[in-house]
Amino acid sequence: MCIDPAKSSTVQYFDSKAEYIGVVPNTDVALMLGIIHTMLVANKYDKDFIADYTEGFEKFQKYVEGKTDGVVKDVKWASDICGVSEEKTQ
Repeated sequence: MCIDPAKSSTVQYFDSKAEYIGVVPNTDVALMLGIIHTMLVANKYDKDFIADYTEGFEKFQKYVEGKTDGVVKDVKWASDICGVSEEKTQ
């Protein structure tokens, strides 16, 4: 997959070797948060890596889950912002 708001030279380089996903410019963080939410819910992340190499993960996880601001950063939320279908962000 090649995620880019414009079909840049990177997209052109990969041509048919990668699926191009166009996002609304400046919405890449929303897309990442939607993907991260899916990883958290599916329990598909490396807990040992998080424990060894990060700080503040619990606070970040609460933010992604919407526990701090009431906004769950799930694929529906991300899709509405970045213009990528929910299926692509899962």
